[in-house]
Amino acid sequence: RTIEELRKALKGRLSFIEGPDDEVFARLLLAADLIVLPYDAGISERRSSFFSAVACGGNVLTTSGRFTSPLGLERSGAHVVPVERWAAGDTQALQSVTDAFLEDERAVLTRRLKNLAWAEERSWENRAALIMDFISTL
Repeated sequence: RTIEELRKALKGRLSFIEGPDDEVFARLLLAADLIVLPYDAGISERRSSFFSAVACGGNVLTTSGRFTSPLGLERSGAHVVPVERWAAGDTQALQSVTDAFLEDERAVLTRRLKNLAWAEERSWENRAALIMDFISTL
């Protein structure tokens, strides 16, 4: 009901994203200079917004936490800040956003390409193949 009221009141001024595979969402993620996703418990396998952002080639800054290590973010191009430092308002952690904005175009493009490659490794097709390989060894 709220969304319908906002659509009526603000005709054409808002875009409502229906899900992480929404076409408008994908275009916005790609167009953004920086996508900041500071999750309160850090990035984990459950974060579809992060996966959508990197799969679109976005330049992403996120927080790491106790469930982050299996994701292999060191192979991605994501800017990663420990969640504890982010939550504490650590000036160096917050400065990382400014630093990300100040990177030159070549560094940002490299990050975007690394994110695309990382996301491809983690696609559902690749995950299914790994599961099938595992099952076949049993």
